[in-house]
Amino acid sequence: MSDESFDVKLNVLKSSGSKFKILNDDVIKLDRFTEDEILKRERHLEEIIKKRYHLDGVSIDGIRFENTVEVICTQEADPIFIGSTPVAFKLIGREIPVTSFAKLIIEVVKLLHANYPEKIVELAKKGYNPWNDADDAKKCLYYQKQPDEKDMTVGEDINIVTTFSANDCVQFCVRIMKECGLEADQLLVYLKADSIKKQNTIKKADQITMVRRALKELGDEGLIIYDRATLPPSDSYIKFLDKTIDKVLPAGEVSTEWDGENYRSIYYLEYMIQRHRIILSFKRIPETEKYAKVFREFAAEGIVSKKEQTFWHTKKERIDFEKVAGAPDSIIELKTQIAEAVKNLEEFALKVDQRLKSM
Repeated sequence: MSDESFDVKLNVLKSSGSKFKILNDDVIKLDRFTEDEILKRERHLEEIIKKRYHLDGVSIDGIRFENTVEVICTQEADPIFIGSTPVAFKLIGREIPVTSFAKLIIEVVKLLHANYPEKIVELAKKGYNPWNDADDAKKCLYYQKQPDEKDMTVGEDINIVTTFSANDCVQFCVRIMKECGLEADQLLVYLKADSIKKQNTIKKADQITMVRRALKELGDEGLIIYDRATLPPSDSYIKFLDKTIDKVLPAGEVSTEWDGENYRSIYYLEYMIQRHRIILSFKRIPETEKYAKVFREFAAEGIVSKKEQTFWHTKKERIDFEKVAGAPDSIIELKTQIAEAVKNLEEFALKVDQRLKSM
């Protein structure tokens, strides 16, 4: 029936004597044939084939029923792996199904062991750790009769740690491949498409650019104080100021160190790129101890915590970056969320200010 519409095909199936009915009884009952129905049908036919035929020795390489996205691996961490589900990988001409990143490590190392046995044995004997080659470093691939708890066996007495984050799992594979003379881009990982978060398709460098652009536009509009040339340079905690909070936490004549340099400020609003939070932070110095005491009283509004005994993190506001990534205009959405977060932090700071004035 070639590329006829589903309605035309359905009429043919329903006609008496149709030769297409044999494997299409389930289709006749449908009034539409969407992607979900197609995938269900693929699984149904798969079960019929499994019951009818013996498939021992038949390669299933390349057979995937999920809608997937192919990711070519690199030597750098890729946020696309965070929170996503791998369904297969391809390496050395083989495509092997997996169900998790822990399984990815296991199957990749097994494949490398089958193709480069001497190298994998050598690495296991010295207790391979791709991130730290010191003698006392934790062994990630090692020789031992029985694996340690939570570790897995990948060869005779060869065991491997699998309790890594998604990105570390991929980077482990890439680095041990390099030991075998393989390049990172020879490893292809197939991810279940609907498991990938939109925000994780945006590279970290691009996220930083988006945040800095949104802050600049908000600064130009007078909603915050953002002059990049006068602010600490960190791209991990992107800093800016606020006129209202300036009055609550005035610097006076005090200069404090931020990102390795001194600035005339005892506080900053910090956009944390890794977790997409805006945090009100101030320096832990004698002049700010009175603020810390009052902030503690408002623990329900945001618990105060120390960071290396040098500054306080106070109230945090979450930015829904998944919503930003999926918005028609991501910068407008990001600006809207940042403005709302700053408003909440201003209200919080004013509560602290009122308490200070009543003391």
